[in-house]
Amino acid sequence: MMKAYLICKGAHGWGHDLDTLRMQCAAFDDSYLSVRYARHCAFLTAFAAVRYPDYTASVNVGDATRGIEQRKADIRFRV
Repeated sequence: MMKAYLICKGAHGWGHDLDTLRMQCAAFDDSYLSVRYARHCAFLTAFAAVRYPDYTASVNVGDATRGIEQRKADIRFRV
């Protein structure tokens, strides 16, 4: 979403570090500076290592478990 937002603004978002992308978006919209965005970006960036093994981020068991449980809760909420 943030990469698409940057493209719409004429910028180029690259990479898997969501906090870096968030700060690039903040140049166009201050709402990206919110603590909520910062927390979510920090949490989700850790999972880039799972999808992109060469990416240097660490995922611990607690974060992974929390992410899985949150996803299960999201799915139950929609049904």
